Amino acid sequence: MDRTADDVCKGSNLDLTGVKDETYCLEVLSLLGELRSHATCNIEHFGQLGGSANVDSSKTRLFDTCCLLREHIDRGVQPGVQYLTSIAHLYDVDSSTIANGYRSFVLVVERCCQRLLTIFRFHT
Repeated sequence: MDRTADDVCKGSNLDLTGVKDETYCLEVLSLLGELRSHATCNIEHFGQLGGSANVDSSKTRLFDTCCLLREHIDRGVQPGVQYLTSIAHLYDVDSSTIANGYRSFVLVVERCCQRLLTIFRFHT
């Protein structure tokens, strides 16, 4: 979260934490959607090579990895991000200090997604 948005929340009588969490959640979900899309494209690409006689083990591993990535996004990561961002405000230090480990965990997920997207974009 950027510093100016934090200052706005602290200086306001309104509780904007929930709005910020929802906006941040949508940003992370957008990253997850893009990551899922890249994984799906790779699944389709490497799946078409499945019948070829010249398929090596690295292509098979990439296919399996993309399948697992998509499954993890759908079954664990996306619902987890949605849940954590929905309850993060309950565990803040106090009403004027929005800080807790749940937001930090979602930040780690975001950074991992960014890194994976960088790899996908560079190699495809």
